[in-house]
Amino acid sequence: HGSLAKSPDQAGYDHGTSVTLTAVPDSGYHLIGWSGDASGQDNPLTLVMDASKTITATFLPVGDSRLSISNATVTEGNAGRVEALFAVAISNASLQTITVEFATADGTATAGGDYAATSGVLTFAPGETNKVISVSVLGDWLIEPAETFRVRLANEVNATVLPGQREGTGTILHDDTAPPSFTGQPSNQNVTQ
Repeated sequence: HGSLAKSPDQAGYDHGTSVTLTAVPDSGYHLIGWSGDASGQDNPLTLVMDASKTITATFLPVGDSRLSISNATVTEGNAGRVEALFAVAISNASLQTITVEFATADGTATAGGDYAATSGVLTFAPGETNKVISVSVLGDWLIEPAETFRVRLANEVNATVLPGQREGTGTILHDDTAPPSFTGQPSNQNVTQ
């Protein structure tokens, strides 16, 4: 999906020769990086021939970076906040800046009572592949079953969202238990010394 130009262009090189490699992507593709005896995304790439080298230029279709979001599970606690962390990942590093909007949405959990609603924009710099969305889960003493909320990705730029990966589910596990109950007859007992 591309070609490689070298300068000087010759079959072999003397030890110590400086060689410049230029990756030339086909239309609709871009260089995502070098591998083998070179790394990074510099283009052109200059190296010194101090041994035999094998270098590969990897090309991907423009816009072929794909986003996904993880699920998160937290135990709520009785007070304060605990953070539910949703990992947002890009399948292939890009030379372009990638942005994606996110927002929480109620499931069986409700914003303001069970978690703090949040929204924003994640920005991935060129080459960056991982970000985290943090959602505060609010502690309480209520006895209730596990509840869920969602974090939804939308309006991505320079990437696509993988099928089935537009939403991450946050599960809130509750650690509250019912107070002990007592059964039986009350009794009066006198204690004497």
